[in-house]
Amino acid sequence: MEEIRKIQAANPSEWEKVTAFLRARDLPVRREYADACFGAFIGGRLVGTVILSGNVVRNTAVDPEMRHKGIVEKLFTAVIEEARERGIFYLQLFTKSQNAEAFSGAGFRLVENVPPYACLLEFGSCSPQKWIRRICASGVNPNARSSAVIVNANPFTLGHKALIERAARDAEQCIVFVVEENQSVFPFDVRLALVRAGTADLPNVRVVPSGPYIISAGTFPSYFLKKNERLPAQTHLDGTIFAHLLAPGFGITKRFVGTEPTDPVTRAYNEALKDVFKKYALELVEVPRIEDGVGAISASRVRAAWTAGRMDEVEEWVPASTLAYLKSPEGTALCEALRREAS
Repeated sequence: MEEIRKIQAANPSEWEKVTAFLRARDLPVRREYADACFGAFIGGRLVGTVILSGNVVRNTAVDPEMRHKGIVEKLFTAVIEEARERGIFYLQLFTKSQNAEAFSGAGFRLVENVPPYACLLEFGSCSPQKWIRRICASGVNPNARSSAVIVNANPFTLGHKALIERAARDAEQCIVFVVEENQSVFPFDVRLALVRAGTADLPNVRVVPSGPYIISAGTFPSYFLKKNERLPAQTHLDGTIFAHLLAPGFGITKRFVGTEPTDPVTRAYNEALKDVFKKYALELVEVPRIEDGVGAISASRVRAAWTAGRMDEVEEWVPASTLAYLKSPEGTALCEALRREAS
């Protein structure tokens, strides 16, 4: 009889069993992203694992000879109960395409499957359709001919502003999705406010959260982890969810992206979008990034100059609303905290 047991990531010997088990199945794992870990044991031997990271279920694996014995369901029951104790009632699971049916039988619903790449499943009351309706209720018109831009805005720059202005010229409504995942220097609520302030002069622009289905830790973890072991799977899955499920619901016919000369993750993402969008009535428009004579204006350049105190450079690269925040007491405190971390 199997025993489902919580494994302490802080315990080196216990954690080594997990990493060895997952490594043998070509599943990378990072301890810092393991909020809770559960293992299935038979006679002291580890035969299955599952990890909770925020609201994302990761590293689900079971020995082949133990499949179809209810172990996956028991592991998922343990992780769902753990999530509820933490106040988390919506979960996402990113896994290989061939696992879609097996995991669907454990209480998770399929959101999208992109063979041979990957699939996304979810548990809880949310769904793409419900999320679209909620965003539309906030002022987005699903019947307008719309363009879309997705930004992290860490922080919001004149480069972002130029891309949004270009997209807004091509549509009745431009929907700007701000990446909601809170894994950036600037917190999500700050980034959202900066984008809204910086685009307040564009009457057909609607700035909204990206939600759980656009560049989230569930659909596209490499965007945040900067690791490319699963990059093709993640880029194609995230792009397909947008093109197949979200764009039709919002009336989006074009998505605008900036060209990417340096970051390999974003460049691979743009290439995947081109590949995916060919299958749907959706156009991808690449817009050259604006430059200042030294290079492309980017959020990373702004952060580097800001933390170094070179505010004369920052003033050339950001809207007045972003500059005001960077100079505010809140922005100054954040900058000082970043300097202490770097020292």
